[in-house]
Amino acid sequence: MVKKSILLFATLLFLQVMHILEEIFGNAWFIEDMYGGLRNFVLVMVMGFIISLFIFYFVVKNKKLAYPLSLVYASIVILDGLIHIIETLVLKKYFNGSAGLFTGIFFVIVGPMLIYYFKKEYETKKSAALIQKR
Repeated sequence: MVKKSILLFATLLFLQVMHILEEIFGNAWFIEDMYGGLRNFVLVMVMGFIISLFIFYFVVKNKKLAYPLSLVYASIVILDGLIHIIETLVLKKYFNGSAGLFTGIFFVIVGPMLIYYFKKEYETKKSAALIQKR
């Protein structure tokens, strides 16, 4: 049986790709203003996605770094989702504004779930290790 944390992480990876596409097709303001154009934006997003895939690899292989890196990843996507929600409310504009709202809402929902299940699995793993030492 696949762990819930792996399924949730895979869901966030899918959402990350959808989020990037939503920002591109919604013509988010920051693509031009912060990244200097679509090419730079896509380059940075692809690099970020590759890093996310490495973290996912650590999760699947149950590496030591999986837990802290996943918490950082989940926190970043939650923050990104919150920024999109707040920005849309402030700008009152989606297209040519804060595109990314819809997937951002899912980041705010799925991100905390990932943190919850990772903490739960980490505590279970830690308890099992303590029991084995006895």
